[in-house]
Amino acid sequence: MNDKFLRNIEKINYILEKVSVVLMLFLLFLTFANVVGRYVFSRSIFFADEMARFIFVWIVFLGIAKIVKDKRQVAVTLLSDRLSGTASGFILESFIAVCGLVFFNHCFCRGDNTFQDNDVLQQRSAYNSHGDCISGHTSGIRAYYCFSYS
Repeated sequence: MNDKFLRNIEKINYILEKVSVVLMLFLLFLTFANVVGRYVFSRSIFFADEMARFIFVWIVFLGIAKIVKDKRQVAVTLLSDRLSGTASGFILESFIAVCGLVFFNHCFCRGDNTFQDNDVLQQRSAYNSHGDCISGHTSGIRAYYCFSYS
């Protein structure tokens, strides 16, 4: 069962890599076509900026998943390397995990109203009438996170 699980993880990793490459190529083509259209034909692609931003966000999210899987994220590991295998190291890792969960909970469940205009803040709140962590423009990943950790 462990081998099957690892094979599935590798398949997902392979798919993430290919999707990221396709999105990057599409982003490159879209940006190039928009620049050529703007300077050669005096017309730009009307959705190019929004689509480029949307694609870039997805490339970042998919890249983060690959980086975390390969354990290549940037981290300051001076204390954790020195304390690994000890009770203090376990306490440190637990503290870091709890701080990360608190931070992500704040960002995903309450942080979306931080940067909105005041009149928009008055029209909707981060919690609906059932107390769930969903607001108007929530993504499925954010909703899953809020329901699974509340």
